[in-house]
Amino acid sequence: SKFTSKPTLTQISATEAVLTYPCSSSFTDTNVSHVNVTYRLNAPPDSRNAWITKTVTLIGQGSVDVGIVAPLASMTFSTYAKPTAFVMHSHEGPNNPYGVLDVFAAARYSADGGFRSVVAVPTNPFSNATASTTASGVATMSLVYNMTTSNIPLPYSLDAMAIGIVSLLPAKAYLPYTTETSAHNNERQLVADIADSMRTFSKLHQTRVHVDWTEDAYQLDVATESGFAEYDRVLRACQRLNITHAVSSPRNGDLGTRANA
Repeated sequence: SKFTSKPTLTQISATEAVLTYPCSSSFTDTNVSHVNVTYRLNAPPDSRNAWITKTVTLIGQGSVDVGIVAPLASMTFSTYAKPTAFVMHSHEGPNNPYGVLDVFAAARYSADGGFRSVVAVPTNPFSNATASTTASGVATMSLVYNMTTSNIPLPYSLDAMAIGIVSLLPAKAYLPYTTETSAHNNERQLVADIADSMRTFSKLHQTRVHVDWTEDAYQLDVATESGFAEYDRVLRACQRLNITHAVSSPRNGDLGTRANA
């Protein structure tokens, strides 16, 4: 009832396609005219893994309120390959070597004499993963965004879900595949490859970042002449040291008070 007709498929390139769903008047927000779901194949040359990213974009005029949204990854398995779905962590212990991409969902199943896992990874650190299975062999994995935004200008793209398939062999790396005890090494590697692909910096070049918390920059008000001059002095000092990026945290009295920050 949310869509007026079946979606149309548009192939953008050999590795990218878009499904367009026209929305009906009963859609959650009437400003949204249609929803685009973009699928993109990612196969980095320096990785043995490949995965698909799924991105939902709301198209329309004006603005939209976005609450908890869950792009689904639902798969039906044959009777002999009924899945077992879990929500797991890519690391063990207090240290996370893969950065913010930690929680992921996995639907494990047996096929062709071996074990495989369909892995769904959220690409937003403020999201969580859910996983469930039915007796008929349907595994559903989704993302839940733990935040609410309002008056977001359209079009608006939600954060993507990355979906990949890995082998669970050799068995000694994970046994048995139907028990949630630990992530398989291959599942962890896929999560690491997905996180690595989203880096905004190059491994070949050093990036210097200054964190202005060391100057207690939150006490500076750049809306005042003295505060602006002091923060300008900090940035010029960074420039002299060849620091190209900075975390900026001063307050701006023209936009809000420190108490409401």
